[in-house]
Amino acid sequence: MIAACLALFMFQGLPPASGEGAQRVAARPPFTIGSAMPALEVKTWLVRQPKSLDNSAGVHVISFWSSAVTPARESLLTLSKLAAVIGDPRVEVVAITTEPAEAIAPLLDSPPLQGRVTIPVGCDPDFSSYNQFMTSSWQKSLPTAFVVSGGQVQWIGSPRQLEPVLRAILDGRWSTDARREDAQRELALRARAAEFEEGIRVHLDRKEYDQVMALVARMEADPDAGLAREGSLLRVAMLQQAGKTAEALESARALMQRSRDWVVHAELARTLASELFAKPDFSLALMAALGGTRLCGEKEALAFIALAEVQARSGQRDHALKTLERAAALATPEERDFIDERLALWKYGTDDAKPPAAPTAPFPPAPPVAAP
Repeated sequence: MIAACLALFMFQGLPPASGEGAQRVAARPPFTIGSAMPALEVKTWLVRQPKSLDNSAGVHVISFWSSAVTPARESLLTLSKLAAVIGDPRVEVVAITTEPAEAIAPLLDSPPLQGRVTIPVGCDPDFSSYNQFMTSSWQKSLPTAFVVSGGQVQWIGSPRQLEPVLRAILDGRWSTDARREDAQRELALRARAAEFEEGIRVHLDRKEYDQVMALVARMEADPDAGLAREGSLLRVAMLQQAGKTAEALESARALMQRSRDWVVHAELARTLASELFAKPDFSLALMAALGGTRLCGEKEALAFIALAEVQARSGQRDHALKTLERAAALATPEERDFIDERLALWKYGTDDAKPPAAPTAPFPPAPPVAAP
């Protein structure tokens, strides 16, 4: 139950927050912006061999992915399209997985990847390159891309955010020093988040709810808007964990009244309808979910997904299916995969069932996200 509480919100993709990890979290990771690019130790390449991975020449994009993660699989198409759009011989884009070639080759030869992946795909089953890049930089999310120019790491982030980074580097507009400062600010934020995570977990284990709520109050007062928002959401869940259902619901109502952020309303709706509440307040959860769809101008698939989850949990499956179909018309490819799974589960009662045909409405491009 404790894990479920925290999993609803943040604390994902952070450096370890206990033991040795807690001591190193405030330090600089051994591999980060400005670090020298190590030699790639990849013995097997699929699709084609890289033209050159000389770390002193050109611009290299090294992206790590996994076939088990849908956005990571789809990143192969994103990166292939990017390489074609950039069209600069100075740029080499490669994707690396820790899975063996015999597991990846059939995937590349089957729809929707068949014939569409044009970049070198490396197999790193002994984790040599993964450890050099991902582990040493404290990265856990897949896919994660590293951009190297002049033999040094210039940027680390999602492949979906690569194009403006590459164009800035190629045009000479990129500042490694400025990016290093951004990375340090991000690291400081991660350190604070990890401190909150560790403290909340420890006090929850001991059922020390007063201390938990004190940490939540500190989160709500954090200068980072995102962390403060997570604190406000976490307050509702932690009050419920402490057995203070009436206070939790009152806190939820107050948050709904003061927040104009559709994400807050959507996440609040999911919390109120979740298993955290032995007797969920579905009417309040529905109000929060509908508020989320209204605040986003009915343009965000995730807001409608939250509404559908509340409807399904409250027994309104027919309404949930219609809401999901509406979400599908707004969805990014990553969101659409989740929606198809839910449609199959709610329509046919199994995740393995064939999902309904895709709606004919076009998918809008994903909104820009600030690089981490």
